[in-house]
Amino acid sequence: MVSQKSMSNPNIVCISIDSARADFSALHDPGASPMPFLSSLASEATVFEQAISPSVFTLPVHTSVFTGLFPLEHGIFWEGNALGDHPTFAELLADNGYETTAFYNNSWLDTGNILRGFETKNNQNTHKSSDKSKLAEFGEKLQSVSNSAFSLAENAYSFQDALRRWIRHSNPNYVDQGGAETLQNVKSHPDTGDDPFCWFIHFNDAHFSGGYSAPHPYHKSYTDRSLIGLAYNQSVWNRRIYGSRLAKREVIAGNIQPPHREVETFKNLYLGCLEYCDELVKGVVDELKARGEWDDTILVVFGDHGDSFGERGVFGHHCSVDDSLIRVPLLIRDPDDRLHESNTYGPVSLIDIYSTILEMVGISHPETKSQDLTRGSHERAFVHYHDKGTETLPDTELARLSDDLPPQRMYAAWESSESKIIWYPDEDEYEIQGPRGDQLKDILHDHMEGLSEIEPANQGIDRDTRSRLQDMGYL
Repeated sequence: MVSQKSMSNPNIVCISIDSARADFSALHDPGASPMPFLSSLASEATVFEQAISPSVFTLPVHTSVFTGLFPLEHGIFWEGNALGDHPTFAELLADNGYETTAFYNNSWLDTGNILRGFETKNNQNTHKSSDKSKLAEFGEKLQSVSNSAFSLAENAYSFQDALRRWIRHSNPNYVDQGGAETLQNVKSHPDTGDDPFCWFIHFNDAHFSGGYSAPHPYHKSYTDRSLIGLAYNQSVWNRRIYGSRLAKREVIAGNIQPPHREVETFKNLYLGCLEYCDELVKGVVDELKARGEWDDTILVVFGDHGDSFGERGVFGHHCSVDDSLIRVPLLIRDPDDRLHESNTYGPVSLIDIYSTILEMVGISHPETKSQDLTRGSHERAFVHYHDKGTETLPDTELARLSDDLPPQRMYAAWESSESKIIWYPDEDEYEIQGPRGDQLKDILHDHMEGLSEIEPANQGIDRDTRSRLQDMGYL
């Protein structure tokens, strides 16, 4: 079957891989990359080797991707706000005859009205009772016994639950409830005939909330630890490090220090998760080929932010704008070859996806700081971070930890790993890398003064979404 679409209205498939950091993904180095399919695809695509995320957290980053606005402009950093009066690329595409659908498994994407313009298919909604909620129910029954008995029972239950998970994941016939179901939703989505389509697909399978537990065979691609060792890592150290907003900040404050072996296990499991995500992306491309759509499809693949494994004392993605969090993979495959080069080395921002997609299909859009990447890269990229996760801790915990935590607001200008400035406005202090400190200071402030803010709307989140985000260790 061959598509009858013209390249004047190509399909667009935009794939986001949560928590994929650039150095671990290594798309520019097929021999070293845990993502062999994407690395091989680089021969017919453009890899942006210095792609920078505008923030370090799923919600503000995707809002920026969908709008071409920096986080301070759209104002969506945490729950409570919704996107204001500015069109998403999905809305503009839908207005111009595109069928637009979002497939995902991360409930942050259900907040802030950021998927406006997409028909949404969140397979996280289909799983009502998570392992964490089961553990909470079990704990409530034991709480009345004694604190020590409760703690022992909770640890035993957590270990057994983790071991069951790893046994499931080691079964070649096991189908996970994350990326595999998201991919199945893509495959079962009906054809659009001759009408062009835009799919946004988000794979959450390299996120710490899943315990870095990829299914067989990817769970053992980079580690030789036994299933019991993996269950110990997940039930003890993953839960202790990533289990809640408070836990992650206890680590940064130096109150919890994971052993070196467990950190190496986190990294090795994470690499296996990236390899699994690579296979999921391949599944999407295979589906496009089976439908006869591949030759008429623009493909964009990016990591929304990275993950730290102890850099600056951080595990996960928060409280830092370190390169481990802001440098992400970005690949664009354009059948019309308007990007030309296979690798580009100048700084680009994920906000540039907005203008690039819309310019490629000839759809007008509001002027933003987003740049059409067919016209080249930037001299630098900018990052905005507000640590709402710390700001909304209980007052007693915040008072106890505040002296040992980084500032809650950070803005950065990034030219390269050797030339970067971070401004902490609450302390009016700067962290400078490289010799261009004074110039970068002026450049960053000019950037801040040139932002055009839109007024966000107020919007809470429903109980089910809140529960799912609690399961992920956020609320």
